[in-house]
Amino acid sequence: MAASPKRKTSRAVNAKSPKVSARATSAQTLAALTKLGSASAATFAQRFFKTGAGQYGEGDAFLGIRCRCCAHSQAI
Repeated sequence: MAASPKRKTSRAVNAKSPKVSARATSAQTLAALTKLGSASAATFAQRFFKTGAGQYGEGDAFLGIRCRCCAHSQAI
């Protein structure tokens, strides 16, 4: 059975995806990921996952990056 060819998608690569070299430091990687995030998405996630004092997600931090953004990013 022959392997099926990969389908081409019509989705565009995220235009704001920063480039990170193969030997990026953790600070450079964190900076690149932070650029991909959204403050409003991060705020929503913090409320949704209950990150306040005494709640089950206490201390968790969110950058506000959506999965779709990561799937099309070459930054990671």
